[in-house]
Amino acid sequence: MMELEKLYYDPAHYAGYSAVDNLSRAAKTNFSRTTVIQWLESQDAYTLHRLSQRKFPRLHYAVTNIDDLWEADLIELRNLKSYNEGYSYLLVIIDVLSKYAWVEPLRAKTSNGVASAFQRVLSRSEGRVPVYLQTDKGKKFIGRAMQKVLEENDVRFRVARNPDVKATVVERFKRTLKERMWRYFTHKNTRRYVDVLQNIVSA
Repeated sequence: MMELEKLYYDPAHYAGYSAVDNLSRAAKTNFSRTTVIQWLESQDAYTLHRLSQRKFPRLHYAVTNIDDLWEADLIELRNLKSYNEGYSYLLVIIDVLSKYAWVEPLRAKTSNGVASAFQRVLSRSEGRVPVYLQTDKGKKFIGRAMQKVLEENDVRFRVARNPDVKATVVERFKRTLKERMWRYFTHKNTRRYVDVLQNIVSA
């Protein structure tokens, strides 16, 4: 089972701290799906952090090209900031079609902070810029600093105005990211993520 352990506990691998399907695919023909499931069921990092399934009203839209629409939202991690150099939030951005994601840590939930983080994403996106960015109507996104950055980069902005309606793609990615992070925390007996965040995101 050492091979499964090596794959699963590598935060930079796509199967790392992930789910049954990813680990089964990574293990290829060396282990049956049943064996993979049995091994995962024996790992606290997996069994302690299976999130409950909840259904929300969803936005539906047709996207035909990469970078037509990015969704963005924050993950709040204030309870972990003492372990992570004062970072309290993660700005999560995902392209709806390709499902490619970027994540930037933030110390404060302000329009200036979000704007700076969005600029950092654009600086490492290899020229990718969305036609539309969709967020909730929080002040961090609709504030002047963030809107100025969007205007300067010719990004159109739209808001999911109903707080009960969730943006499907970014919500799903946030759930997956948090699940993998907490499995990493359990395995490493730590609450520090800043050193491995980009490995987890890009895996």
